[in-house]
Amino acid sequence: MDGAYLSALAALAGSSIGAFASFATTWLNQSYQQRVQRLSNEMSRRERIFGEFIDEASKVYGDAMENNLTDTTKLVKLYSIKNRMKLFSGDEVIARAEEVLQLIVKRYSSEKVDFSHFNANSLRESDLLYGFTEACRKEIIRY
Repeated sequence: MDGAYLSALAALAGSSIGAFASFATTWLNQSYQQRVQRLSNEMSRRERIFGEFIDEASKVYGDAMENNLTDTTKLVKLYSIKNRMKLFSGDEVIARAEEVLQLIVKRYSSEKVDFSHFNANSLRESDLLYGFTEACRKEIIRY
């Protein structure tokens, strides 16, 4: 084989290997960036809906402390948020959300809170959303 052919083939092979390496690096980098972006979007979605549930549950529980349940539409948004969470959340988060809903419904049928004799220490002990927020935190960390 002629030396000119050999050096031409070596140059062609080197160029092909370099192009393939460049392509592979770009493809792997873009794949990684898409995965990171997808996980970031998923975490943001979870944080947003968990926060929405916490806000709504707090409002409704505050109402339950002072009023009877005369209008069930007060609970509709909370049930809607819980059912949206069912689409992508784990079993523990959903179980804790259902516990929160049960406590709120129970609170509506209980004795109303007399704020003139309200004890702030008992409020700390009966944190309505503690179990839910712990389950949410674990799920977000897992992603």
